[in-house]
Amino acid sequence: MKKTLAFFAIAAFLPTFTARADKLTFGNEGVYPPFSMVDATGKLTGFEPELAREMCKRMDAECNIVVMDFKALIPSLLQGKLDGVVSQITPTSERVGKVLFSRILLQNLYSFVIPVDSNYVFTKEGLQGVKIGLTRGGAPAKYIVDTFGDAILPVWYDTRTRSSSRC
Repeated sequence: MKKTLAFFAIAAFLPTFTARADKLTFGNEGVYPPFSMVDATGKLTGFEPELAREMCKRMDAECNIVVMDFKALIPSLLQGKLDGVVSQITPTSERVGKVLFSRILLQNLYSFVIPVDSNYVFTKEGLQGVKIGLTRGGAPAKYIVDTFGDAILPVWYDTRTRSSSRC
């Protein structure tokens, strides 16, 4: 009986305790305008870093944002190098099994860009032998590879900036 009462006494106070951090470290790519980019002075700007800074401000915590490759964001979080990631990461089934996601703050659907005078058809047959620039680790890359398989010729890039240039 004493053990049960002790548990309830402690449990009753748990909701009054809050998590506290004096400094929070977030990861971000810094190469995805207008969401994140490094300006001419070297400052990380855009929607995502400004969101992180506002969260820190409201929590009265110092904010540190580390710029790194997209593919390093989740591994760095899992290794304890980051307190969080402030970047657009699609909650795939593999990722959901490893990390927690906030509610969706911004819906940024996939876009595929082709020359205006092209006549590609987005089928396996229509994209047979076509080179497609893809960012390693990104959900759009997985979608393209899963959907079009060996019909396409993937050209792999480590950052979104490079994959946006011509293949």
